[in-house]
Amino acid sequence: MASILENVVQDGAGQLGSILFGANGELTWRWVQDRRKELVQTVEAVSLRERLPFFATSTDEALENPGKPFEVFIVGSVKFGKSTLINALLGQVIAPTGRYPKTWCFNRYIAVDRPSEHARVLVEPRLFSATPALVGRFGNPKEWEGDLGVFRLTPRDVERLIAEEEQKTVASLNTANPYVSPIIEIEWQVPASRAVLKGIRLVDTMGLNGIREKKGHLNRLTWQFRRADAVIWVVSATNLNDAGIREQLHEFRRFAKRSVLVVNRWDEVTKKEAVRDRAVELYSPFVHETVFLSALAAEVAVNRIPLNSLLGEQKAAVMKLAGSPIGLNYDDLLQASGFPQLRRVLEERLQKKQREVRIEAAYNRLRTEQADCRRMASTLAEELHSNLALLTNLRECLRSSVAEATETVRANLDGCLAELQARVSKDLELLTYESLSDPRSVVDVQAYQNRLRAEQQRTCEAVEAIFAKLANRASAYVKVEFATDGGVAEQLAFPSLGAIQLKIDPVALGVALPHLSKGTANQVWDFLSSVPILGGIFEALDMLFGGLARRANKVQEGRERIRQALLPKMGEAIDEIEGAFKGEIVRLQDLAGGDIEAHARRYGQEEEILDRLRRLREFLASPEPPPLWVELTLKALNRHRWRKSS
Repeated sequence: MASILENVVQDGAGQLGSILFGANGELTWRWVQDRRKELVQTVEAVSLRERLPFFATSTDEALENPGKPFEVFIVGSVKFGKSTLINALLGQVIAPTGRYPKTWCFNRYIAVDRPSEHARVLVEPRLFSATPALVGRFGNPKEWEGDLGVFRLTPRDVERLIAEEEQKTVASLNTANPYVSPIIEIEWQVPASRAVLKGIRLVDTMGLNGIREKKGHLNRLTWQFRRADAVIWVVSATNLNDAGIREQLHEFRRFAKRSVLVVNRWDEVTKKEAVRDRAVELYSPFVHETVFLSALAAEVAVNRIPLNSLLGEQKAAVMKLAGSPIGLNYDDLLQASGFPQLRRVLEERLQKKQREVRIEAAYNRLRTEQADCRRMASTLAEELHSNLALLTNLRECLRSSVAEATETVRANLDGCLAELQARVSKDLELLTYESLSDPRSVVDVQAYQNRLRAEQQRTCEAVEAIFAKLANRASAYVKVEFATDGGVAEQLAFPSLGAIQLKIDPVALGVALPHLSKGTANQVWDFLSSVPILGGIFEALDMLFGGLARRANKVQEGRERIRQALLPKMGEAIDEIEGAFKGEIVRLQDLAGGDIEAHARRYGQEEEILDRLRRLREFLASPEPPPLWVELTLKALNRHRWRKSS
């Protein structure tokens, strides 16, 4: 161990790769396994697991299972020649037969001595709910790979399934909601007799510019890339600066996979040196090797495809590259295609160094995911803090809204009652001896009731406005969906409060004016006073014997009786309205409070959220894990100091 540590210090950065992943790969392998277990524990501890369906969930399967096929991921845009290249690498024409998937899922091919008669079909769980007929046909999966169900189907069943999925895909291409198959990939085993990379699994992607569902297949693209051991990037020599490829190169550069760039359609290039220089300029920072290839010519040469079976343009391109207008020498064509160079690169860089490449890929993946985990933990902590602050604010706003609404109701109704009492007093001042027989001409009960109802409606609107302000303050809870690089792909907003509406029935004053009498004596004198000739005498006598005072007393008595009939009823109506409002405010308080708590509970109980937030902050406050070479260097330096001091 001491010599390994000292070599790291002495050899410097230029030898780190060979030291860590080659001669001392077992040490690195054990380190990666230990750190990956720690990473998984961290993901679980800080509650990130539920947000990361494509993140590390176990120790590295490729390292734990040496029998797992070495995996090479082939990436490129549509019509860049990926399938043609795979046919050349497998030594047989596979992809164009029509029974293999095309643009709607990943295709995996592995060349083995004894191919299985069954294909492995990996599907998302939504298949079981979306297409119950398929479940009825194939049953439930007997095994799972991550979150994908795995079926082992016969070629006939796969052909039927592919035909159905392709039909759905094609039928929806020009619609607003294109169909996205729940089938993620199909793996085929083929004979290894003429394959270049025997036992190595080739993963053919759908074209980058054909991936339509950001949250579905694009995430699966990253999932495939994470588990790959090496990558072949296919670009067209006639379209070097492909936006999709360059974007993905920047994205997946974080994983530092062993990468080979295949510049395809080399047969279509006339100014080869200029294109070669441009390819190196654009892609050398991203890849380890660059090969210039005519995949079509390689496929024809490797598989001895007759010229007459090619399309006119393809045939002309192959003949031009072969340099023979008459016959076709397959060996010469193979050399001219650039395929021998690709074979040499793949065999020397990948085939013979599978263990080293796999350990390097696992190491780089681990380092990337460690950084991603920390970035996502920081984002999640911000989300939880923001949502907790919103919850606290909503609770406080609800309390203040209830207090404000209660005070508003009390003030409005007290004011209304005082106004009605004043109006009654004012109206009663207009009551005269003559209007005693019909007090409605002076005292309008319906007008009082209308005023009560108007105040009831105004107060109702005021209370609703108060709770509406609460709803306006209640900004949405936020839930982050993470992008494949650990950043924020999207912020989903969830309501924190539902609609608020009062239910107040209109109040009825429920009062009738009392019957007012002028009195018998007054009525007699009124009658006699109205008699012609004698009227003046009786009117004078009435005044002499206190008629005016008697009539004034009757008016005052009438006013008091009306006041006693109206004011208690008005008070009762106000009390009834206030009671109804109090009941509604309690109902709204319970409704809004329950709504606030229910929306908050989608993130867990408050104590649970606080605990998660505490764990996240503790994790973020902890030092970032250093890379292996730093650990080894520090150990070597400490050992060197110990020797020197002793």
